[in-house]
Amino acid sequence: MVTRLHHHPNTAASSEPTKDDSLSAKAPPRSPLFAQICAALIALTCCRLPGADLAGLQKGLLLHVPFEATLSPALANGSGEITCPGATYADGTVGKGVVVTDAAVSVLGEGNFRRPLGTVAFWVAPAWSPADTSYQGHRQLFDATNFAINYYTPKRVAFFMTGKTRKGVGYRWDYSVTSTGIRDWEPGEWHHVAATWNAATGRKTLCLDGAVAAEGTTQWLRDDLYMGTVPIRLGQKEAPGIYDEWMIWERCLSLDEIKLLAAHPERIAESLEARSASSSEPAPWPIDIGIVTTVPPAATVLAPGDTFTADIPVRNTTSTPFAGQIQFALLDFWEATRGRETRRIVVEPGTSDTLTVSFPAPVRGVFKVAAELTQRKNVWVRDVASFACWPKPTHAPSQDSFFGNHVNAWFDGAYLDQAQRLGQGWMRNHNMLQATWWVRVQPEPGEFQWTHDFQIDAVKTRAMPVLGQLFTTPYWAAVDGPVPRPNARAYPPPLPPDLDALRAYVGAVVTRYGNTTKHWEVWNEPDVSMFWRGSPEAFAAACQAACEAAKSADPDCVLMVGGFTSPAWGWHERAARAGALKSADAISFHYGCPLKPAEEVHAELQTVINHFQRLAREFGPGHDLPLWSTEGGTGDTTWLRGMDYVGLPPQRVRKPMNWHEGAIATVRGEAIQQVLGIERHFIYLQNAIKPGPHAYEGTSMLDVTNAPRPKLMARVAMAAQVDGATVAGCITVPEARLWAVVYRKPPPLGQCRQPKRPGGATASDPFAVHDVTVLRWCFFPRKAASRPAFGESFT
Repeated sequence: MVTRLHHHPNTAASSEPTKDDSLSAKAPPRSPLFAQICAALIALTCCRLPGADLAGLQKGLLLHVPFEATLSPALANGSGEITCPGATYADGTVGKGVVVTDAAVSVLGEGNFRRPLGTVAFWVAPAWSPADTSYQGHRQLFDATNFAINYYTPKRVAFFMTGKTRKGVGYRWDYSVTSTGIRDWEPGEWHHVAATWNAATGRKTLCLDGAVAAEGTTQWLRDDLYMGTVPIRLGQKEAPGIYDEWMIWERCLSLDEIKLLAAHPERIAESLEARSASSSEPAPWPIDIGIVTTVPPAATVLAPGDTFTADIPVRNTTSTPFAGQIQFALLDFWEATRGRETRRIVVEPGTSDTLTVSFPAPVRGVFKVAAELTQRKNVWVRDVASFACWPKPTHAPSQDSFFGNHVNAWFDGAYLDQAQRLGQGWMRNHNMLQATWWVRVQPEPGEFQWTHDFQIDAVKTRAMPVLGQLFTTPYWAAVDGPVPRPNARAYPPPLPPDLDALRAYVGAVVTRYGNTTKHWEVWNEPDVSMFWRGSPEAFAAACQAACEAAKSADPDCVLMVGGFTSPAWGWHERAARAGALKSADAISFHYGCPLKPAEEVHAELQTVINHFQRLAREFGPGHDLPLWSTEGGTGDTTWLRGMDYVGLPPQRVRKPMNWHEGAIATVRGEAIQQVLGIERHFIYLQNAIKPGPHAYEGTSMLDVTNAPRPKLMARVAMAAQVDGATVAGCITVPEARLWAVVYRKPPPLGQCRQPKRPGGATASDPFAVHDVTVLRWCFFPRKAASRPAFGESFT
């Protein structure tokens, strides 16, 4: 290692400043000689580094990137795939550092960063001056989504910012931990930055050059796990400079440990780099067996008895020939084996081959094909294909179905074909189907351009009902516009519209599509700045204008406001007080099927319902309104084992696979929504998944194979059982943690008979119905009690 040390801190770390000192006004200018004296004092106070101190710093270390002319980490508990487009290197505090100019240093956060508790530390030599006021914005030194260390030029202060969403309040940033310490930095001068946080206590601390610069307590600190597909970043275009010795721990370092980091970067780096990566990772596959993406997507759904065939790609990327025997197994939802095939293969170095395997689709459900290879003591397993088995629908989707969807309406309707094959009906005109968006029908002032009629035609051809959406503002129609024309590929700007222009747009859209679309939603998540940057009062005015124009064009249409998120209660009330609900026929909000206990989901959703109905009674039409949940999904993992896409963290630190829980949570969540009177739920999301780290976890209803995930087939099976029925009641046995939802089915057309039940049912008995379906689930942690995943049906 190059032992070059460039350490010129501005503040001494030999003693901890008082709170008043750390937040005081600008300090007197400090000379280079002063900085050298400070460095010497720090060295004297920490001149001895016992082995125990160094070993202690290794405890809980998740990430260490030394930037020695490479982005490769010395240690990465998660993914080690670090990126920084166009990265170059210059002299650092120890050896080399990375030069950040146009893009941040980025790595996936899962395994490398912990929200509940931790420390981040790094060195930076800024290529900008805090006194430069030509840039009026944030200079972000570190970012981990809702968690950032910034220098804010207009105020000339540094923020250790954290934010979260809280029920009843919505999302909020906390700026309480601030420091003026950065305002005296000079370009090219090295400084050490460290921050610690503890979500359990709400405590967070910002340290500069080994001393506490600011600290405080907040309730706006997230404690959930970091998603594997979300990156953490060091530096950015607006905060250029040289960065070095980036470290993250899953514990709060003490002030003494942070002083050591600032005083002895060279010895600390040498000690930490000596720590070897875990040797527990499995041996790599001796041959690359790929995952099959079936095209078209509808081909992933077979009728019982049909044969599924997959062409499995095999590549030998090594320098030696491969000869071996691969076992392929067909597995069901419970990962029980339903069939086996064996293939012997010889692949020369640098060449590829294809193995074709076929299995019959035995019964309804989801299935996957596993590849297994055994050599000596090593056993490798990877799921390489998947499909669903479901009978072909015999009738068109019901207009009265509870089950709505977000299905990709591009690709010549390929994903709509798959949805039709599964019997899915209602579609929401949102990001997967944008035909009625304002920016699509009138991107420029003047005549309307109906360029997305093909999407409306596609769902109409498949007899799928549509929830139209009156949403987005073109650049030219902004209330204070026109604003600069945005990038055509960017998300539409969240601008409040000119009300006259809005009325014209709504009238034109409802007139054009009114013959087939009778339900309309005004906006999407206006309480989120990505979709609306006006006030709640401005949103209320837009709702009234939109409702007026829509009713004028089609007096029979149903209008709902406004795709609200569940937590931002204060925002909702301001909008309601200003009249947002006055002309509404219904309220739409977003709530999915979370992986939470049934008791918690029921109580939380009931609170949300009570909140919106109170607004309707007090500030709307004076009575309860129908409620639609127009967005919300189930966040779970793939059920395909053995993914090794670039960017995924090592298997040992990935979120445990929870697709089984995801399937159960989907059915459970839908049943609870129906029990509580929600009229329709549009689950999110049914779209293509690109191979990569995003394929492992998320709300997608499809896998990277294009086949349904277990939760989608659980929902399809549930819809087949209960669509057309009404909820007759919910039976709970708390001591057994048993819930049973009872549905009343209408008698067949032209037939009416009294039910026969033990004990003599009467017409007044709520369960005295022609046909009864019971969805039952039990929460005992044993496999038998949770079968089948799609809910048990008794008819």
